[in-house]
Amino acid sequence: MSGPDSGWNPQHGWGPNPATSQQPPAEPNAGWVTPAPPPGYQTAPPLGEQWGLFTPPRPRRSRRKLMVGAIAGVAVLAVAGGVVAYVAWPSNSNATGSSGPAEAAVPTTALSPSTVRLVPGSVLPTDQQVQQATLLGLSKHGDIDTRVYPDSKVDPASCSIAGSPDNVSVMGQAVSMAGLVYADKPGDDYRYSAYVSAAVFDTDAGAAAGWSKVADAVKACTTAYTFPDASKPGDPPPRPWTISEVKTQDKQVAWLNTQQPDATHATPWKCGRAVRAAANLLVTAVLCSQNPSAGPSKLIDAVITNVNAK
Repeated sequence: MSGPDSGWNPQHGWGPNPATSQQPPAEPNAGWVTPAPPPGYQTAPPLGEQWGLFTPPRPRRSRRKLMVGAIAGVAVLAVAGGVVAYVAWPSNSNATGSSGPAEAAVPTTALSPSTVRLVPGSVLPTDQQVQQATLLGLSKHGDIDTRVYPDSKVDPASCSIAGSPDNVSVMGQAVSMAGLVYADKPGDDYRYSAYVSAAVFDTDAGAAAGWSKVADAVKACTTAYTFPDASKPGDPPPRPWTISEVKTQDKQVAWLNTQQPDATHATPWKCGRAVRAAANLLVTAVLCSQNPSAGPSKLIDAVITNVNAK
C-alpha cells in the first residue's frame, strides 16, 4: 500500500505534500463491489506526491429516516452484474441516530410496494453537499470505485483497520459497495480532499458486525503506526500516524488520524474519519484538512439524506 510519503493513495487520503499552511487530500479505494477483492492497491503512486483527506453536508427531504428498528420500507440498490442490495429504514426515526438492535432481518427476496430503487452511486454526496459539509471547494475526483481492496499493510498489523477501515476485513461480506474521492484540484496536485464509501449488507446484523470491527480496532490501536509500503527504496522511512479524539455514539465511531511532522514536513497531516452503521448500510467518510472537525460525520449525514430522499 502506498503512504503519505510515497504519493497518491485513495483509501488513506493522501495527495501531494501539503504546504506549510495547508493540509493534504484524501483518496478513494473502496467501491460498490461483488465480494472478491482485486489486487493492485499496494502499488506506489508517482514520485513527489503525497496523501489526502475527506468530508460532507446534510440536506433533508422525505420524512422517512434511515435507521435501525421496525422496518417501514426497503431501498434496493442495483449494481453492475445484476447484484441487488437492500437498505431498510423505519418511518419514524432520525437520520443520524439509532434506536437499538434490529427487530427483524432485512428481506432479500420479496419487495414491498414502498420499495425504492436506487442507482448505486446516487447516494454518495454531491459536490454541493460536500462543499456545504466541509466548507472547502471540493468536487468529484475521478470515477466511483466499485471494488473492495485487500487490507492495508500496516505496522503494527493491529492498526490496519484503524488506518484504512473500508477494506476487505470490514467490507468483504457486503453485497455491494461504492466509494468516491473529492478534491480541491484536478490531477494529483490537490491539497484538500475527502473520501466517502457506502456498503450494503444482507442484514442489519451484517452492517453492525462490520461497524463493531472498526470500533474495536480503533480503540485497540493505541500506538503509532506506519504504512511500510509508503516508502520506495532509497526514500526515508514512512512517517508514523497516531489516533486521537476517538468518539463513539450510537452506531458511529469517529476519530482523528494525524501524521507526525519531521524536518521536511512541519505541518502534520490530519485526516478525520467516521464510520456509521444504519440499518444494513455501513458508511465511511474521511476528510483531510487543517481542521477536519465534524466533516466526516456530515458527509455520512449526506449519504443517509440521499437514501431517504429516494
